[in-house]
Amino acid sequence: MSTPAHGLQQSLSLQEVYAWVYAMQCRRLALRMHVLEQTDFLARAQAFEGMSALLDEALEEIRVVTEALRERSEAAHRESARLQALVTEQRAQRSKAKERFSPCTSSA
Repeated sequence: MSTPAHGLQQSLSLQEVYAWVYAMQCRRLALRMHVLEQTDFLARAQAFEGMSALLDEALEEIRVVTEALRERSEAAHRESARLQALVTEQRAQRSKAKERFSPCTSSA
């Protein structure tokens, strides 16, 4: 998935997320198989280091995506509040306009 450090540049589709999870699982399985096949202690230690690096990478990806989603959520909440205030203002204006024009419609 290779998310940039400053956040998501575009929306991720569900298929892209699943593809990333699948790729991480495949890498983990390959490293695990490498550990199980090795009898050499040094090779096992290297495979363990690879698994640790994979976990670190996955956690960083999750952190970045979570932060980007949080920022998007906050922006959506701000926009929602702005739109709600606009609707409230327009309702008040419409109500004032009805009051102003109410005598005109009732005298006709």
